[in-house]
Amino acid sequence: MKIKQLVVASLIASASLSYAVDNMAMPVESQAKEAYLSLGWASYDNVSLQHIGPGFKFGLAPNIELGIEVPLLNVSPEQGSSTFGLDQIIIGGKFRFTPGAAAFVDFNLPFGSKKIVGSNPTLNTELGFIIDQSPSTIMHLRGEASYTWYPEDKDKYDRGNMITVELRPGYKLSSTLEAFADVTFLSINKSAYAGTDEPDSDNWYALIGPGVLANIDNTTKVEGFVDFLLLKDTDPGLNWVLNLQVNKQF
Repeated sequence: MKIKQLVVASLIASASLSYAVDNMAMPVESQAKEAYLSLGWASYDNVSLQHIGPGFKFGLAPNIELGIEVPLLNVSPEQGSSTFGLDQIIIGGKFRFTPGAAAFVDFNLPFGSKKIVGSNPTLNTELGFIIDQSPSTIMHLRGEASYTWYPEDKDKYDRGNMITVELRPGYKLSSTLEAFADVTFLSINKSAYAGTDEPDSDNWYALIGPGVLANIDNTTKVEGFVDFLLLKDTDPGLNWVLNLQVNKQF
C-alpha cells in the first residue's frame, strides 16, 4: 500500500468527519454530560477506511466543554490484508464566546496502535472556530474553520499541516428534522504524503454531499451524510466519505 494513499485517505476522512470531540457542535451546558458514537466509511483510490469513534463530553463550567474520543480505525487495501487498531486518542476543549460561535482546540495524543499510527506518532494539534446560526425559522447554518499541525516525525518526515473549512447550510423540514448540504474544502501540505519537506506545496480538495439531522428528543440526535470527493489532480475511481453519528445527553 502506498503511503500517499493511506495518509491522504485518513486526512480526507478525518476532515470530513468533523467528529474529533464532536467539533461541529456548540459546547454542552455547564455540568451536562454527553456521549456519542460516530461511524465513518471512506474510499480513496484503492484504499477504504472504516472509523469507529466513541466519545464523551462534559460541561466543565458555563461556556466551557472538555471532551475525549477514542477512535478505532480499520484500513482495507484493495490488495492485501486489512489492518485494525487504535488511532490516536483525542482530547479537546471548547469555549463559547457568543451564543452562536465558539473556539476549540484538540490534541491527538502521541500513541496508538503501531499498525495504524506507526512506531513514532506525533502530538497533532487542531485549532478552530465553530458557528451555529439560524438566520430564519426554516434556515440553519453550521460551520467550522480549522488549522491542524502535524509536527515533524524525525524517524520519517515532516508531515506538514492541513487547513479545513466546512459549511453545513440546512433547511428545517420540521421541528425535529433538517436536511443540509455538507461542503468541505481542505488544503493538505504535500509533505503529508510525499515524504519530503515541501512546506509551500499544497493539494486542494473539496467534498460535497447531502445530509440529514434528526433531533429525536431534547437529549438525543442522529446525524448522517455522504460526501463525494472532488480532486484537484486526476484520480481514478469514486472517492467518498459516509458518516453517521448518534449523540445522547445525560
